[in-house]
Amino acid sequence: MHTGSLCCILSGGDIVLLKQVPENEELVEIIGNVEGGILDAQWTTDEEVLAIATGLSKLLLMTSTFEMITEITLSPSDITQHINQVSVGWGRSETQFRGLRAKNAPRDPTLPEKVDQGILSPLDDQKVRLHWRGDGECLALSRIENEDGKPAKRTVRVYTREGQIESFSEPIDGLEGPLHWRPSGQWIATVQRRSEAETEIVFLERNGLRHGGFQLRRPFGAQIQDIAWNADSTILAVALQDRIQLWMSSNYHWQMKQEVLQRGQPYSLVWHSEKPFIFFVHTAGTTNLPKLTPDTIDHYEYTLDLCKDACTPPYDCGQVAVIDGGSYSKIITNLRQFKTYASSNIEYSATYVCKHLAITITDCTRCIRYDRSTFCCSPRAQCRNSEMDHLETTLD
Repeated sequence: MHTGSLCCILSGGDIVLLKQVPENEELVEIIGNVEGGILDAQWTTDEEVLAIATGLSKLLLMTSTFEMITEITLSPSDITQHINQVSVGWGRSETQFRGLRAKNAPRDPTLPEKVDQGILSPLDDQKVRLHWRGDGECLALSRIENEDGKPAKRTVRVYTREGQIESFSEPIDGLEGPLHWRPSGQWIATVQRRSEAETEIVFLERNGLRHGGFQLRRPFGAQIQDIAWNADSTILAVALQDRIQLWMSSNYHWQMKQEVLQRGQPYSLVWHSEKPFIFFVHTAGTTNLPKLTPDTIDHYEYTLDLCKDACTPPYDCGQVAVIDGGSYSKIITNLRQFKTYASSNIEYSATYVCKHLAITITDCTRCIRYDRSTFCCSPRAQCRNSEMDHLETTLD
């Protein structure tokens, strides 16, 4: 993209450049119009290649000077053709010998009982989404495929920077539109809705195969508006209708660290391109009389802080607390003895920031109290509360 200019890509198909410091040039330059309208568009991180998904089921790749690299027609038949090209028939029932003993053999417990068919989610927003990998070498495209005689299903395609198809995602029931490629390049994060009360974040590999995921907490059947990784791939933000959930992973266990409640108006989320713990939320204002409210942009900045045991010998035992909102699991860990306290007796919500936190555990011999910079452990006999089964928080 031109230095010192702002590129505006409109859904009607127009591409416009707004120049910040024009030198004997017009302030506004109209590049052209894309036939059929624009469903989604995204630049690579180096701003050298622009990907555009059009309303005529085409994928356009352009240079920074808006010269066409390639034009790809998107067709549901591409999936069948790609599968036929990479499959040599091994593993099909026609190539296997099945004797009487194999026919009566018990089912392999490692195989799934149900194979997904790619059934469309009832809350799918019907949108097309694009997202480049962090290095700009691969592009993920999520769209609904409507093939004659077959039910519609959402599929994620992966293309190279030159426009060559690499893979299609495996069929996943309830797959929805939100899509974001992890900047480190490992996974493509997207959303799967199993039921109204059960929604998951699923990860796809570059070859289209599923690579685990985790279940969201308190979605309440709400539509997932967007998901976004931060700059260093350590935090995944999930934007629901009324809140933003921040998730982090440790040893392949995903923990919800924070919930940021929204005001109920339409909003969008964007992470800082370089600072990993800063993101911005743009909230749309209202134009209904008599109450008018302007658009707002909120700035959020976080820091990592270690909540650890500050007791003196002989009562120091290396206690460390982590936030895992909603599940209450593995919140207190005894690093000296490598012991994790039972989750059923710990209650904590990550929706608010606590000034004072007191946790007492019924089946352990210690009472833990956290007061800003102090995190102390003491034997049960030294605790004033004899019940040892409550949680106290003082909220901002």
